[in-house]
Amino acid sequence: MPQNNQNDPSVTTKSRIEARLADKKSDWSVFLHPVYLISAVLFGVNQLLERVFHLFIYPFNAYLDDLLALPLSLTPVLWLYRLVYKKYGIRALGFWQCVGAALYFSVAFEVLAVKAKPAAFTADWLDVICYFVGALVFYFTINKRAALNS
Repeated sequence: MPQNNQNDPSVTTKSRIEARLADKKSDWSVFLHPVYLISAVLFGVNQLLERVFHLFIYPFNAYLDDLLALPLSLTPVLWLYRLVYKKYGIRALGFWQCVGAALYFSVAFEVLAVKAKPAAFTADWLDVICYFVGALVFYFTINKRAALNS
């Protein structure tokens, strides 16, 4: 915990500002985790193949986005979580938070979206499995490394 150097004449305004900024700095290393980078590249390539080249390779076109959704979504959440709760020493998301995110994605995209626009969305229980597998991959790789690097 930084000491209050407000009245200390030997501490300059510049060093006080630098100390405050150091407290606010965020650790961007979670975005350099190999699982996150590979997920981002795979997602980008899959989207390029589908949207630009109209090339749909099963099972990638059906399940890859769902598998990568949680690692790609929870990594920025982890970054923000670490930024907000830094002073408490919290470095990782809990297991049930990751499972809850997978459950949220499952309900949002496999139940609610299908009910809202049945012509545009199709419910697929394999998608739900992909969400949970993606959440577990995130939890045991990106999230765990973040917790160990504290």
